Amino acid sequence: MDLASTGVWWDERSVAFAPAAGATQGSLVANVDLDCEYLRGVVLDCFSRRRWLVQHPVAAQSGDCADASFTWAEYERTDFGRVLQGHLYAACYCIRKALIRKCQFAYLCSKFVSKRPNSCLATGVPETHLFEFYDAEYIEEALADVHEVRDMNNDGSEWWILKPSMTNQANGIVVFNRLETLIAALQAEGADEVREWVLQRYIHNPLLIGGRKFHLRVYALAVGALKVYVFRDVLTLFSLQKYSDDPAQLAAHLTNTCRQAPADAHQEAACVGLLSTLPERLASEGALSSQEAQRRCATVFADAAALIGEAFAAVSSELSFMPLDNAFELYGFDLLVDDQWRVWLLEANAEPDFAQTGVELKAVINNVVEGTMQLTLDQWFPHGAPNGLRASMESQGPVLVFDRADPRAQGGTAMQLH
Repeated sequence: MDLASTGVWWDERSVAFAPAAGATQGSLVANVDLDCEYLRGVVLDCFSRRRWLVQHPVAAQSGDCADASFTWAEYERTDFGRVLQGHLYAACYCIRKALIRKCQFAYLCSKFVSKRPNSCLATGVPETHLFEFYDAEYIEEALADVHEVRDMNNDGSEWWILKPSMTNQANGIVVFNRLETLIAALQAEGADEVREWVLQRYIHNPLLIGGRKFHLRVYALAVGALKVYVFRDVLTLFSLQKYSDDPAQLAAHLTNTCRQAPADAHQEAACVGLLSTLPERLASEGALSSQEAQRRCATVFADAAALIGEAFAAVSSELSFMPLDNAFELYGFDLLVDDQWRVWLLEANAEPDFAQTGVELKAVINNVVEGTMQLTLDQWFPHGAPNGLRASMESQGPVLVFDRADPRAQGGTAMQLH
């Protein structure tokens, strides 16, 4: 088709997809090929309430989904050939490194803010510097590119965190407040194999509950090309140890559940909670009245949602983030609240570890997956949707935070929360 003759504006990142097989008629076949037993069970349970035939990995021969209309599979086992041809709907985007690679995300946030200084990202993302390191013999030359860290006060008053650009489960992270600690970490065996890092100013005045640090895990859903929603159930992930003024005590500073490794149900409950329960805890400590605590936590959610919306605005026009009309993706965003109740956006994670939510709060993930299916599959394949499609979404459903309705839009702003 000659698009010029139709008068339709052409965006090389926006492809007109043909309907996937089964989109309008016939039986619906879904391929579910997930390694995480926790998530796989939730996904299969949600499909059991729908009119779909679900292939399991054995039946689908580890990702062979030639008969499927939709695949929810590990990224590496997603048939992007069929996805890009428009013959298959998928639960992940092919290109999204702008959002999940720490170096690229930091650069794009900085670029976005330079043009939009009033964006909440300007004051909601810690100072971050890209850092390339190739050889332990040339540390001084490498540090010359990050003079803010090289010339840091060596009295312990400045705190920084070193992160590999691509990592998960808090691997390879170093918290330091003296330059010699950073140099020693870079001289350690294997450090020069990482090459690409970020150096981020560490927020060392976090809001503490019961003397322990926590961070927020917000689940966000990107749909098509492109609407973004955040889910209202926000996790609070706590350290099991009291907060420490010693940056070497990583267990007190890195609050990822995989790093905390709770040994039993009691420790799991101490590690993982909900933002909605914080007002009661704050009131019980006598720090705030119940009403004030509720107001502040509501503001925290609104600020977190705005930051996530702006994060997608920052990457949505970049070729290193290419949302597809026939795909969606769930992300886990990590944010921190400091002792002034300021919310900081730390990073975004694709294929988040849903299992860290634990057994007691598994209903949170059930709601995330069910809400995801209602906003995606049930819209794309309405004849496969259960009855009473939107009954559970009206009051407590996901919140829309970004909508790129016009493919020519260059960025945007987070939607007004109501």
